[in-house]
Amino acid sequence: MPSSPALGPTADGPEKVHGNFNLPGSLATGVGAEIVNLNGRFLGLVVGEDKRSWHLDDGKAVRKAAEGHKWQWVITCDTTCDGSTSPERSKEHMAATDSDTAAEDLSLPSTANLAIPDWVVVAVSNYLPLRYALRLTMSCQTWSSMLQGHIPLALPPSQTDALLVWSLLQVLVCFDDVRLPLPMSAVFGEMRMAARRASLDVATCKHLEGLFQTDRPHHVCWEADIKQSGYKTLDRFAKHFDSKKLIETLRQRWSKKIHHSPNIRTCVELMLTKVNRNHPLFLEHERSMLKMAEPGAPVAGAVGGTAGLAIIGE
Repeated sequence: MPSSPALGPTADGPEKVHGNFNLPGSLATGVGAEIVNLNGRFLGLVVGEDKRSWHLDDGKAVRKAAEGHKWQWVITCDTTCDGSTSPERSKEHMAATDSDTAAEDLSLPSTANLAIPDWVVVAVSNYLPLRYALRLTMSCQTWSSMLQGHIPLALPPSQTDALLVWSLLQVLVCFDDVRLPLPMSAVFGEMRMAARRASLDVATCKHLEGLFQTDRPHHVCWEADIKQSGYKTLDRFAKHFDSKKLIETLRQRWSKKIHHSPNIRTCVELMLTKVNRNHPLFLEHERSMLKMAEPGAPVAGAVGGTAGLAIIGE
């Protein structure tokens, strides 16, 4: 008996095997794509990235350097809304079947009349949660171009500042002073994790959606990105709240010898040295967290949102 076709790359690119048919495929990478481990187990949907990692919709992250060793991108079929496959295969198929299907094409409506209007795709995506709306971008290249820049929804700089304030207060309320002094880069990493965890908690996510004025709050990617805020750098962000007496920071300098070299370089790191637990912002955020933890507590409120916006405008 002839052996079944093997799954693997061919001259036309990577292919997916469905029964006895080989469908041409391509690797969808970046935000909106899915990843699996080497055994084929689904790991998640990519919703964000930084310099070293891809961030998944469940709050976890995978290293970019581990691609091909621990995980890989999901191979998707290169089909468009009109049913055509990749450009090379489409031209060969049309050249081979043009003479056979000329008579049938006269009696069938054109594919342009069957294509879904772009406003329909955009309108449907507005009612879907972010996870499923991102899947529409992987359906075909036409839909992906329609939804580009529409999903996910980016917050303006002023609202990104408020999200950073909320994330900082969320970290400070649960912070243990035994860890002091701690680099501000480590604090910022915990702030990003707090924002991603908030998007997975239903009550907290609904609360954040009520704080930020947008027509599609369910499409916001809650990513605490310092570069998209008004602060632009972590040093300016830390100095701002140091001046507001919420935290105390210290710029630490030390010399480090370069490996296999007689040269010495100076290292600089901004350290968190103290947390002011009597600050009005801290106390307000702490009270709001206790109210949200109570059973049957309303979602609306101010978890550092209103005060955060006020202090930014000072």
